[in-house]
Amino acid sequence: MDIDVFPQDNSNTSKEGVSRTYKQFDGYAPIAAYLGMEGWCLEVELRPGSQHSQDGFVVFLQRVIKSASSWLNGSFWCVWMRHTMRSKPW
Repeated sequence: MDIDVFPQDNSNTSKEGVSRTYKQFDGYAPIAAYLGMEGWCLEVELRPGSQHSQDGFVVFLQRVIKSASSWLNGSFWCVWMRHTMRSKPW
C-alpha cells in the first residue's frame, strides 16, 4: 500500500480550499492510497493546500484499511506500507 500527498498547482484561481502548499504555490494537497504493484486506487481525499500531510492521516488510513479489507473480501492479505511523511516542523 502506498499513501502519499501530492500538491496540485491551482495558482491564479479563486477555487474554494486553495491555499499555499509546501511546494510554495497555491493549490490543493490531496492524499491518495494505492494498493498492489498495479497501483489500484483505493481512495483519494481532496484537502486544502495548507493542510500538513500528517493531519487527518490516521482517520484516512483507517478508512483505507477498511476499504481494502472489504475489497479483498476478507481474504488473508499482507500490506507493506512505505512511510515517507516527515514529522511536523513544530
